[in-house]
Order: sequence, then structure tokens, then C-alpha cells
Amino acid sequence: MIQLTEIFGDIVDNVSAKVEFPTDSKINQVYYIYGNPLEVADRLMNDFKNLKYDKYPMVILFTDITSTRGEIGYDSTAQVRVAIVNLTEQNYRAPKRMEVNFNPILFPIYEALLSEIDNYTVGLWKPFDTGYDGVEHTVIPRLFWGSAETDQKNPFNDRLDAIEIKMNLKIYERNC
Repeated sequence: MIQLTEIFGDIVDNVSAKVEFPTDSKINQVYYIYGNPLEVADRLMNDFKNLKYDKYPMVILFTDITSTRGEIGYDSTAQVRVAIVNLTEQNYRAPKRMEVNFNPILFPIYEALLSEIDNYTVGLWKPFDTGYDGVEHTVIPRLFWGSAETDQKNPFNDRLDAIEIKMNLKIYERNC
């Protein structure tokens, strides 16, 4: 079975090397973590507790991944959920969040992440069938993660802006 956690680690490393952040920011890389939401929240709170500002921006791969198998030519089709997160300030309004977080940091990571998924190869093997138009996905910009309307709360202790991505990735069989 294909290890998406390892593939996404490579993809995030590539994204980190390609995205240019504002020169006035202290960002020097994109971090990566994976696990179920409770485990990720626990790791962010405990494993990284002394690194409040040095662990973001971050790509989170939620590992409650549903895979459908049996289609000829494919290992599986995986329902993948990813979040790209960065610290924010509680008192920021939507225009300030766009100016400070989304436009200079989160959207460039989002675009680079989708491009890397679309173009990722391991040797001669291209693991994902992304079609002609790139990665088909649903994107949800979350200005201050959490919503009173849906009763969806931020599962993490830090104040975060986020872009949530949901995609179905067709994964080719590895023939090499």
C-alpha cells in the first residue's frame, strides 16, 4: 500500500523550497505534520509547546484517509484532507487576515502544494492521476479557524487562519 504520509512529507519539502515568503516575515520553511485531528492537536500542544512561532506555517495531513480499492490500473482512490495553517491574531478582521496571512503566506503555499501534487514523481513513477486540469479539490479558506454557524471549533490551542483542502487522489499502481 502506498504511504501517503511519506509522499506528502516529500511534497511539503518541495513546497517549502519553492515558496518565497515576505522578506519582513521570520518564516524560513513550511512545516509538516500528520495524524488524526486529536493526535495532531496533542502533538502541537506538547511536542512543540516551546515553539509557538517557529512551527508555522504548517501543512497538516489528516490520516483518517478513506481509500477505495479495486479499480484496474490504480492502487486506490484516497479521500484526503489537508489543512494549511498559520498563526493569526484574534482581533484581526477579514481584510487584515487576507492582507497579513492569506495573500502573502497561505495562498502561495496552497498553489505550490497543488502544483507539487500534480507534478510529483518518485523516479519514473508518477503516483497521482490528476487529470488534465490539475488536482480536483474542494477548498475552504477559514478566516480564524472555527465557525459559530457550523459549531466547528478550532481543534488546536493556537489561534490559526487556515485553508482546508479536500481531494480525491487516484493513486497509480507502482510498476517499477
